[in-house]
Amino acid sequence: MVVGRNLERFPFPWRQDSRTAEASLLAVAATLGTLPGFGRFDLALASTTERRAFVERGLLRESYAFSSAAALYQSGDEPLFCVVNDDDHVDILAELPGARIDETSTLALSVADAFEARERVAFTPDFGYLAAEPERCGDMIRVSALLHLAGLHAAGLIDRTVKAALESDLEVTGRYSGHESSMADLYEFVPARTRLGGGKKTMEGFSRAISEITRAEREVRKRLLSKNRDGVEDMVFRAYGTLRYARTMDFDEAVDAAFRLRLGHYLGIVGGLQPGDFTDFLCSLQPAGLLYYHMKGETEADGKARARILRDAASRIRIEGA
Repeated sequence: MVVGRNLERFPFPWRQDSRTAEASLLAVAATLGTLPGFGRFDLALASTTERRAFVERGLLRESYAFSSAAALYQSGDEPLFCVVNDDDHVDILAELPGARIDETSTLALSVADAFEARERVAFTPDFGYLAAEPERCGDMIRVSALLHLAGLHAAGLIDRTVKAALESDLEVTGRYSGHESSMADLYEFVPARTRLGGGKKTMEGFSRAISEITRAEREVRKRLLSKNRDGVEDMVFRAYGTLRYARTMDFDEAVDAAFRLRLGHYLGIVGGLQPGDFTDFLCSLQPAGLLYYHMKGETEADGKARARILRDAASRIRIEGA
């Protein structure tokens, strides 16, 4: 989730000259400095690899990450980030695993409220919070959910699910990379743009829609296991074997195998890893993330490093009931 805010006393970032940009950055920094746990990550000192890793993770746009004005703040206590002077003066990003829409909303909005209590932000009764892009005026909230829908795909119900989501005013994006279906059966859902002031209603509808999809996924997974346990276990154990013994892996293969294992985790077939570990693989196994999080400048081919990291993770997996 992203919650944006703009300071009343400064023009939007795209209208700022260098001196005004520096002044607004200092104002935002001063306010963020009063919030518990937040510290600045100095992008001016960041390497190209570090910047690309943030782009791969979805924290920064590439054009912004490599600009001299880029500024990123991170909470040491919660999965929270603040991006300064990109589209708006400050964008507050919160991310939680498990499609916990309401919790993520509460987390991001609590920071936005604390920021607003310390700094006058651009707001009018007619337009709500003012954004650099007029269509984002109002609540200035953007939300999305990345769901692993392996059960619905295996049951042949993914097309029906996507169609129902579209009819419910959701936009759906798969992760396609040489696949007929979305990579690792991962689908991102976002609410379609709404009219001014519809943020709360949109959030409530989005939360209900995501809950319905995740509930359907859980029910299908249970049915798949009861009707075809051998087939499901075969898929999970083949993924385990790949991760445990492969010596080189490309990104798509690695994520596909990791998320098949994730399905096994949720079905109680395997244990030993945490749900968040699988989501982390999406970021840390991409080229820049791989170098930044795991290789630390070592001269090692990406495929070999990726396989080594996953072999280590797979070594902690236990077969339940074995």
